[in-house]
Amino acid sequence: MEEQRSELEALQSIYGQEMQFIDGKRQIAISIESQNEPLLLSWVYPLDYPKSIPIVSVAAQWLTALDKQILLAELKQLYQPDTTVIYDWIEWLRGNAFHILHLDGRGLVDSSNPRELEGVSQLHDEIPSSVYEVHDAEEGRGEGIDDRFDVFSGEAFVDRKSKFVGHIARVYTREEVDEVLAILKSNKKIRGATHNIVAYRLFSEEQGLDEDFDDDGETGAGEKMLFLVQRLQVVNVVVIVTRWFGGIMLGNDRFKDISNTAKEVLEHHLKLGKLDKVDDKTMKHIKEALIHRKLKALKAKKAVKVHQKFDYIMVLDFEATCDEGSIPSQEIIEFPVVVVNVKERTRQVGFHRYVRPVEQPDLSAFCTQLTGIQQEQVDRASLLPQVLQECEAWLQEGGYLERPNKLIFCTSGDWDLKTQLAGECLRKNIAIPRYLTKWINVKIPFAQQYCDSNLRKGLNLNGMLSRVDLSFEGHPHSGLDDSLNIARLVLKLIEDGYPLQFTATTEP
Repeated sequence: MEEQRSELEALQSIYGQEMQFIDGKRQIAISIESQNEPLLLSWVYPLDYPKSIPIVSVAAQWLTALDKQILLAELKQLYQPDTTVIYDWIEWLRGNAFHILHLDGRGLVDSSNPRELEGVSQLHDEIPSSVYEVHDAEEGRGEGIDDRFDVFSGEAFVDRKSKFVGHIARVYTREEVDEVLAILKSNKKIRGATHNIVAYRLFSEEQGLDEDFDDDGETGAGEKMLFLVQRLQVVNVVVIVTRWFGGIMLGNDRFKDISNTAKEVLEHHLKLGKLDKVDDKTMKHIKEALIHRKLKALKAKKAVKVHQKFDYIMVLDFEATCDEGSIPSQEIIEFPVVVVNVKERTRQVGFHRYVRPVEQPDLSAFCTQLTGIQQEQVDRASLLPQVLQECEAWLQEGGYLERPNKLIFCTSGDWDLKTQLAGECLRKNIAIPRYLTKWINVKIPFAQQYCDSNLRKGLNLNGMLSRVDLSFEGHPHSGLDDSLNIARLVLKLIEDGYPLQFTATTEP
């Protein structure tokens, strides 16, 4: 519950009146390019969040049933157990819904029925009222400020005797961030404060994005300040909030106070035109160009021989029964395996079967439209136990099971083997072959090799392909075509010298 409360406070600080709480659901209206009506994201937290994924829905007059399923599938991919996800969902929808749904070919939708959006502009302000005071002219300012930095300190904010002052300066390097903090601390009152919380964001076409924070003992506060900076699309800035503890515990209200203090100085400087802004689309293009330059430089270097543990990477991507809404349990209906030969650096289709579902034998029209799989294809197919036996026979015949470490399976995300296969086999009392209990989640090595951090949040198949200058080939949500495209990413990692190791297991 503590992580849920902290996330809500951060979201409130970032999005303000864009968020609302109606009929037991949290909601936010998200503006989408080319659409007059915003998209409404609604969610309900489970009791054990973030161990479990929130119950989520999307709504808009212009969304088709297929649109909703596509978006919900992408949001599901973004979720990682034990990690808060709502901010990532909001920003992913804001930046990607237009392109992934191909809205550029649909034109504007002028909604005449606003029922789904009732109350969006009537959010009750949950931020508690507090007393604002103008601080003494010298109290919040550093002494002997260096002429190179225009350090601005905002008005003091007082809440139950605790005092908060925000400071802001334009900076371009980490060294300058440290210098600004040192300048402020040259004032003994600031130096003796309970906390000096820092968030900075630097960006250039040559170096890309560099952002970080320092809580200075107030755990979680710096991250919330950085969220604000990101939300405002500001770069080359450092924001510092100084807090003097007044003797009364503020609980989680202290995070709202810190966020509002930071927001005040940021918005003040934005109005004066003193801050650099880079919109998400421009930043994405520049970052992609930087990645491409790095990749070209990597290719230009003499290739480094890296020992790969496995001879074959077996790429799979299941398709399962689905419908417009959630269904009680899904069943695998497509079981493809694409073989990546590590030594020869080739890929080929090795095994491909459709699977006959028994719990819900009739495919929904939605499922057929999404996956391209026809009812007659699964009606003629074998049941899952038989398909698993056929897969093992194929592996034996090809000599892939001759020795340990000859092969490893690979997926994009952990859903296929950790959730779907494991869950279905448990329900149906089917033994899972040992070689399907360990696998590589390609998102993990990809993030470590090509992204700004090791975080894999926000990575999907199309996004990963784009980052390495590739585009999707085939039909999205076809298990075989998805597997062939994942195999291209595996080959790229091998080509660039990444040593592939298993990343997940269902073994105890």
